[in-house]
Amino acid sequence: MANENIVAKDGRFRVVSLAPDVCLTPSKNGVPVPYPITHQLDQSQHCSPNVFLQGKPVYLHNQSYVDNVMGDEPGQGKGVVSQTNVFISHDIDHSKSVYVNGRAIVRTADKMWMNWKKP
Repeated sequence: MANENIVAKDGRFRVVSLAPDVCLTPSKNGVPVPYPITHQLDQSQHCSPNVFLQGKPVYLHNQSYVDNVMGDEPGQGKGVVSQTNVFISHDIDHSKSVYVNGRAIVRTADKMWMNWKKP
């Protein structure tokens, strides 16, 4: 039996970076600075239109994403790797056996890409 929970568009769920987002911070030479970034899933977009978890739309693999990363706002020169700043997070991992609206669900322990370009 799994210990993970299904995630939904709900502020109780949070995505936290495993490694800092290194962004160029405005200065004379654009200094790379590491920023810890987070997301609250109440900012999710394109969740299930008709399946809910405690009244909140279920977050769906390869459809839903979370907008506006928090934490790297000072890095206006954009990410050294991602070339983005305060963009989206979307899932990498997902359930292999539970589907909603034909899409796999995402669970609390699943990994996500953070600060990615918008679809």
